[in-house]
Amino acid sequence: MGDVDGKIYVEIASKESGLVIGKRGATLDALQFIFNLMVDSKIRHGRKIVLDIESYRDKRELSLVRLGKSVAATVAKTGKSKLLEPMNPFERRIIHMALQENEKVFTRSEGNGTYKKVRIIPMKDKHKYKDVVEKGPNNDLLEEANFE
Repeated sequence: MGDVDGKIYVEIASKESGLVIGKRGATLDALQFIFNLMVDSKIRHGRKIVLDIESYRDKRELSLVRLGKSVAATVAKTGKSKLLEPMNPFERRIIHMALQENEKVFTRSEGNGTYKKVRIIPMKDKHKYKDVVEKGPNNDLLEEANFE
């Protein structure tokens, strides 16, 4: 257990880690949600509690970055957008951040509710999307991004 970046990290030990993690981390996310509801905000001083097991969250982040870059390369090559699996806000942000420097593609979240999909789109289709953030000559953002 540790306190980093204003969050409290709790590492769970279990011989049944796959059961605790669940499909794409769904069970672990649900346990984390319940845990944050159970522990009073005053006790945790407003900080979020993050549950992890066998460094699953780090491994998932690396996997998502690789997925995003791989799909981005395909999109840049084919010129056709691709829609990724539904993801929670944290996972979508990882994809958006991993590809924000890529000059050949851009990303956007699509759908309703917590689990939305990320679409990776070739830059040539930017004109089709009204809410796309413009990038300057050094690939810096010219206006605030609206990624969820």
